Amino acid sequence: MRKLITNGKIYQDRDIFTHALYIEEGIIVATGEEALSYQSSLHPEEHIDAQGHTIVPGFNDAHLHFYQAALALSTVDLYGATSMEELIHRGQAFLQKEPLTPKVLRGRGFNQDLFQEKRLPTRHDLDNISQDFPIIFTRTCSHLAVANSKALTLLEQRGLLQPVAGGQFDLDEEGRPNGIFRENAIPLLETLYEEVSEEDVFRTLQRGAKEAHKEGLTSLQVNDIWYENKEAQAVEKAYMRFAKEQSLRIYHQVYFKDVENFKKRITEGFYMDQDPFNQYGLLKLFADGSLGARTAYMRHPYHDDPTTQGILTMTKESILAFLRTCEEHGIQSAIHVIGDGAIELILDCYEEVLSKGNPLRHGLIHVQITDEGL
Repeated sequence: MRKLITNGKIYQDRDIFTHALYIEEGIIVATGEEALSYQSSLHPEEHIDAQGHTIVPGFNDAHLHFYQAALALSTVDLYGATSMEELIHRGQAFLQKEPLTPKVLRGRGFNQDLFQEKRLPTRHDLDNISQDFPIIFTRTCSHLAVANSKALTLLEQRGLLQPVAGGQFDLDEEGRPNGIFRENAIPLLETLYEEVSEEDVFRTLQRGAKEAHKEGLTSLQVNDIWYENKEAQAVEKAYMRFAKEQSLRIYHQVYFKDVENFKKRITEGFYMDQDPFNQYGLLKLFADGSLGARTAYMRHPYHDDPTTQGILTMTKESILAFLRTCEEHGIQSAIHVIGDGAIELILDCYEEVLSKGNPLRHGLIHVQITDEGL
């Protein structure tokens, strides 16, 4: 379709605006007076009078877990809760609206720093919502989750409550799990989730796209394909199908736990024949967690919790193996680091691997706690 937009304040560059756009098959062909010249020669099927309104290019979200954000639209909304009582009430209210008892009640977005109690929820708090089925609430940062007693019982019955490298589940005074799971221990809880199909994920992405469009987003940098997760195949196929709708341009930051799986995908043609609406980009790794979850890895213990320095979620050997693979195959990497201990480790790894400079522009993400020395 040929479309002409006139009488607008159309952004082109900083402090540079024009008044007309000519669009053909969704592609901007011309602006300004050149765009107007197409009006008589090509007779656009649609002519829009912008009536002086401002028109800007679609926005790009450079850091988003889009599938998880879209999934949260159909779970308990915990964002902005200011007390434990409100968190519990939101869970109870959600159940009252649902006609069917869920296999697992999921919620997302709480931040204990906003609570009057200034503490994390535990299984005892979530038990006030229900003890009949598992409940799993994820903190706003996604680096910590809390489960009720039913969820813990199911994990114990399956023999899954075992120590996890790069993660932990907290214990109470009696030495029993209190329901708080951090970093690499969170996937233990995810084993309780229902299997999702490609169709389930596809519909979730469609719901998310509607919300993205409301905010003016037309392209997203997403980190949703975690290849060792049980739902990874469904998520990847759903994104391929979603690309056909051409409603959002997706650029994937892919995540692997095992470097051998990463190498295998590369040999399978991982970065070949990409759809312009579904492209694979850099490798995303996580070296630590978040400050709010007390899992950002610090060089010294936390001031308000001297028992921990946070959690280092990867070993140096594993990080080096991933970086060397990236260098060998010309793939950019970006590593999540928040604490100064994690930042120091990753900088050391980059220095060891990048002997010939950094043409691929490997980088760090977040970099919150640092100093002039780093």
